[in-house]
Amino acid sequence: MIRLNRFKRKLGLLLNKLKKLFLSYEKTGVIFFLLLYFLILFFPALRHSKFWSDDWALYWDTRSNGNEIMNATVSNGRPILGWLLRSAYSTSFLSNHLIILQLLSIAGIFLLGISIYSRMRASQFSFLASLILVLGVGLLPGFQEYVYFISCFAYSWACFFGFLSCSLLNSDRVIIKFLGVSLLTLAFLIYPVGAIFYFLSLYIEYLESVNESIPIVRYLKGIQKKIYGFLVSLILSLLIALLISRILDIRAATRVHLVDTFALALAKIEWILTRLFVSEFRIFSTVSPTPTQAALEFCLIFIPISIALLAPLRELNSKKFFQYCLIITFPLFGSLPNLIISENQFEYRTLTAFYAMALLMWIFSVTRILNLAMNRKPEGLSQPVRFRNLTILSVSSLIAVQFGQTQADSNRLWISPSTTRDVITNSVIDRVGILPPSNVCLVIPIDLYSQIPRMGIYSMKSDLVSGWVPDPYIRISLEKRSIIFRGKVEVVKSALGCPVNYLIFDYSELAN
Repeated sequence: MIRLNRFKRKLGLLLNKLKKLFLSYEKTGVIFFLLLYFLILFFPALRHSKFWSDDWALYWDTRSNGNEIMNATVSNGRPILGWLLRSAYSTSFLSNHLIILQLLSIAGIFLLGISIYSRMRASQFSFLASLILVLGVGLLPGFQEYVYFISCFAYSWACFFGFLSCSLLNSDRVIIKFLGVSLLTLAFLIYPVGAIFYFLSLYIEYLESVNESIPIVRYLKGIQKKIYGFLVSLILSLLIALLISRILDIRAATRVHLVDTFALALAKIEWILTRLFVSEFRIFSTVSPTPTQAALEFCLIFIPISIALLAPLRELNSKKFFQYCLIITFPLFGSLPNLIISENQFEYRTLTAFYAMALLMWIFSVTRILNLAMNRKPEGLSQPVRFRNLTILSVSSLIAVQFGQTQADSNRLWISPSTTRDVITNSVIDRVGILPPSNVCLVIPIDLYSQIPRMGIYSMKSDLVSGWVPDPYIRISLEKRSIIFRGKVEVVKSALGCPVNYLIFDYSELAN
């Protein structure tokens, strides 16, 4: 009997070592896989590193020793972002090698992905569910903007700091808590929307409590430290932003004014219900639907998710219905900055945390319905063995399809129009005899201003339609060809409107 017990202990120790070894290799493998995945995903961006939209004006402002960057970022409560942008654009090496800034953005996304994966696995989510969430996050339209939009290179780091700080604030060590508060405060001062990834960590923890049937009151008690830490960081960042704005004598921008009237509150509620909540169930689509299409798409996703969340509850009561409501509304915390300001502008880059949380809700729902199909209690999120191969095949196919769609959307918005624009510009410069020209006329046809049926910036045909782009774009393009241009830039909608003796750049081809 004694020998048998010793054998059992040794066998147990051996199994534990094998398990730790597997987990160690699993994490290492995931790290290398995600690194390769993100590099392939964003390879088109790295291959075509270009300024786009706001980048032109911000870069030219820095070159001209202007204060537009600091004025804009400080007025929006993001002074650290302003300092980072000025530092990047004023460094000739970085401005001549934009790929470095894009790699910095990808590095932030990669670290965020690793952190999400580790947090999911620590919360007893399955390997597959954890990996799917990270892969899906990279495909979200907002993260595409973070890489293709050069001036967004620091946004992914705000997301990473916001998410990581949530775990740090739960530590019993004062120095770790201080680090958590510092990182979250820094995230707020870089990009408040990114800092809200803090709530993704809380959402993961809540879904874990749902699987373990932990009452909501107990869950709230468990995250008290994290709530207090969030409030401390929020207040501290507001005080710092306010102090800097007072020192620089910069007023707050209208876009960050809070909802402070009944009319604005009603408009905000309507926007949340008709735009935000509906988009929670169409997270990868950039198409702007008609009301009928939106309702149909909403129902096709909302109904199955609701069934998946409600079916395992069996006897439904008020507490369980509240749990269901909380699961589907919790992602709205990921859009917190959008909920409290008066502006109701829909932009993907401001909703990355919201969409990541919505994707987690999708994964959680599918997992529960799979467990129910196998007549299993929803304990943990491990996939049923007999469904594993089919699930992996189905998920791989869906990710591959969305991967291709994401690449197509990004090419349609950033790469193709920008490449055509630059070809037109360079061809005009190449065939002109006398340079620099006295004045320049840009022909941007009326058709180019018409939007395509897509949401946010995906509705744009070219960044030239933004009023702040043509002037700095043409000056920077000439400067890159070692041409010093100090004349006037005129923008017209027809070549007939160009003044005599102006060098004409005709971008009518972009309208097609």
